[in-house]
Amino acid sequence: MIEQIYEKTYKRYILAGLIIISIGINLAIQQKNTTIAALTIIAAIVWMVLLVSYRKKHDLVGKDERLKRISQMASSTTFAIFVFGFLFIGLLNVFYPLEKTITAHGLASILSGIGLAMLFCNAVFYMYYKRRY
Repeated sequence: MIEQIYEKTYKRYILAGLIIISIGINLAIQQKNTTIAALTIIAAIVWMVLLVSYRKKHDLVGKDERLKRISQMASSTTFAIFVFGFLFIGLLNVFYPLEKTITAHGLASILSGIGLAMLFCNAVFYMYYKRRY
């Protein structure tokens, strides 16, 4: 019973860290701020060290086969959705070409937004498959 509480807490720490680091990276790109980027990198390193120490302290076991399969299905579904989305955007660009060129900052903003969307989509599919199986 107590190990389940530790496992849930560990998963919450992982999710909270991913959200905070993703938002930090996105803010650093949007604001063109190297200070935020450096703080986000430091926060990511500290977060990983804390996760490893928490895992060692409470002797948490790794994922079982069911969770590995659920993760694999969620990742493959997310990948398929984004590949088809990019293909659709590319096809749409053939008929309705972009009027202006994309700057480096615009490209960075688009890529960071895509990264956040992929993270969110993967989390949604992971929860869906976990309930289903």
